[in-house]
Amino acid sequence: MVQSELTRDVFDRQRAQIESLKTELEQARRQLIQVERMSSLGEMAAGMAHEIRNPLNFVNNFAVLSEELLFELEDAIGGNEDVTELMQDLKRNASVIVEHARRADYIVAALMQHAGSGTGRHEPTEVNDFVDEFLRIAFRSRQLLSENFYCDIHRQYDDHAGEMLLNRHEMGRVLLNVIGNAFEALDEAGSSRGRDYEPAVTVSTRRDGEELEIRISDNGPGIPEEIRGRIFEPFFSTKERDAGTGLGLSVSHDIVTGGHQGTMSVESGVGEGTNVIIRLPVRQKPD
Repeated sequence: MVQSELTRDVFDRQRAQIESLKTELEQARRQLIQVERMSSLGEMAAGMAHEIRNPLNFVNNFAVLSEELLFELEDAIGGNEDVTELMQDLKRNASVIVEHARRADYIVAALMQHAGSGTGRHEPTEVNDFVDEFLRIAFRSRQLLSENFYCDIHRQYDDHAGEMLLNRHEMGRVLLNVIGNAFEALDEAGSSRGRDYEPAVTVSTRRDGEELEIRISDNGPGIPEEIRGRIFEPFFSTKERDAGTGLGLSVSHDIVTGGHQGTMSVESGVGEGTNVIIRLPVRQKPD
């Protein structure tokens, strides 16, 4: 009887171990599939971008040239109301072509960046100075885009953050994107929350052994649960159709996880603001 119970106990433990291994294998399989998909997407994006860029340059150049010629033609004709009205319609059409051609060019550039993320050399970098530099750049950029934008900025830099090896160009893109998103969320929230709302962004660094954490927090509207799981997907965007490519956070995620072997995560809820947490291993040797 005792032997039977022992046998059953051993069997149960082995079955539990097998189930655990099956779960781990399934997770590994899904991760491999995702890596393959992202790799294929990068190759496809690079090929598409190069193929599209040449004809797109022609569209851009001739659209701008047509716009200029229409202004010259209007000056040359002058006086005829019917012709003037027609010219105004043509100029509007030309402006729309120019606007959307530039938009398409921006998307192609983003695709090429996505395909080429993670390249370049890592250099010794003073972390707090580096983060603060891009915080200031992102703030000035937002002010240029939105004249009335304001928010409180809180810096919480770890005195022991020190120096680490970073790909400065790539990580700069990540910080500009993430901090820029925070400022944009606050800008939009400010117009709907009224005078009592005090928008704020907190940027912090923290050294924990051989790991560095960079955290960007805002008190904006937050991200709904059904969206949070998709924000790192290429081309996924909650912005209006003409306001974003949906590649910014995807490229940033690739840079952090691929080029720097780190992690990038988001904590957020509706009405609770958003925290973006970047964790990087403190690299000891250059490439």
